[in-house]
Amino acid sequence: MVRAPAIVDTPDVDASFIDTLAESQEDCVWYLAYGSNLSSPVFKGRRGIKPLDVKSVYVKGVELAFDLSGLPYVEPRFANCRLVEEADHVRAGQAPADAKRKDMNGSALVPPGCTNPWVGGMIGVAYLVTPKDFANILKTEGGGSSYEVITVDAQVLDDCEEAREKERFRFTGKVLEAFTLSAPPSKTRIMDGHSSLRYLNLIRNGARVSFAEHRLPVDYIAHLDDLPHYAATFRQKIGRVVFIATFAPVVIPVLALGLLATDKSGNSPQFVNTVRRGLFASLWWCHDNLFAPVFGSGEV
Repeated sequence: MVRAPAIVDTPDVDASFIDTLAESQEDCVWYLAYGSNLSSPVFKGRRGIKPLDVKSVYVKGVELAFDLSGLPYVEPRFANCRLVEEADHVRAGQAPADAKRKDMNGSALVPPGCTNPWVGGMIGVAYLVTPKDFANILKTEGGGSSYEVITVDAQVLDDCEEAREKERFRFTGKVLEAFTLSAPPSKTRIMDGHSSLRYLNLIRNGARVSFAEHRLPVDYIAHLDDLPHYAATFRQKIGRVVFIATFAPVVIPVLALGLLATDKSGNSPQFVNTVRRGLFASLWWCHDNLFAPVFGSGEV
């Protein structure tokens, strides 16, 4: 099996790690999906990936979070596999949610407005893919510009009908070592925030397809349904128009430059990544200090 460090930093993901995977002739690897890739039709269609095997899994030590910053007023947050303190976990579903629970970065684990939080860990779908296909996944996810690669122990869930009827889920006893993507603290927002309804529906629809395909727990799907989305008020909609009008002339050329400068391996030059990171940091500074006080939050 191709192995990576427990956490692979951005430069390694951008270059040598992806290239090594793409050229590797070793055994296949497990990739843990937790966002829109939960749905295998989406995963196969949009990514062009042909998984050799698929398992529904539970991962302790991480939770689904929406703290990866996007574009204020438009797509405020994206999904993230966030590390949590081991001592803060209990067996799935056996303790009430605590809205004051914090992750390792000090962020609240329970989104504001969520009445049915999942407190046991992360439910996802593990795909067995070739090293070349996994390299392609990394490229389509930005080649390390937003995420780091981490390894997790994924416990395989029993997907038989009897197990689903008797209890919320049941383990098979098999554990997979899987790669997944996690945004580092420097790229996340510590303030409360929601994803757009469009983005959340991608994940919800994927979970429903996976429920039919791989028997994902019903309670986890209910949790996804209960997550609040960013719903702009009239004042925030005005802020959205002003924000887009102000920054689109800068954002569009930078994004276009990134596409034009990306090589066939999916890697962008370092200066392009630096410009892109600086641009979005500036966008959020302007949001926090200029736009939010006038038009209201672009993420809550």
